[in-house]
Amino acid sequence: SVLFRYAKRPGEVLTKEDLSPSSSGITNIKTIFSDLYGYEWYASAVKWASEVGITNGTANSMFNPNLNIRRADFITMLWRMEGGPKIDRDVPFIDLDENAYYYDAIKWGYDNDIVKGISEIEFKPLEDCTREQLITFLYRYHNR
Repeated sequence: SVLFRYAKRPGEVLTKEDLSPSSSGITNIKTIFSDLYGYEWYASAVKWASEVGITNGTANSMFNPNLNIRRADFITMLWRMEGGPKIDRDVPFIDLDENAYYYDAIKWGYDNDIVKGISEIEFKPLEDCTREQLITFLYRYHNR
């Protein structure tokens, strides 16, 4: 939802099927996620993010909307918004798995001064991303 608002709610993501048969408005937004209900306040944001490739959900057609976002996940979404550029630069973080889906995203974030570690050598990719961290990452992304 934060990225949807940041992107000024781009594009038309609703279809005819997303409208209820009554005149009460949008009540059944369709997404690829089996655990996301079309009447939730964030459904159109998730639909947009999945359609433009920012999120794939968690696994097996699930989005898990009630889970906290992890540090690696938010940076990966920012990186995907940017088009997923490859960066040929090492990072000082010893807790990153080179085969993880987030590895290139964190390298990009580090190269663009968007991310810093929890310490000089640890990023803690699987820790929850606090509101403070999320807004700091977004601020740095916007002002780079």
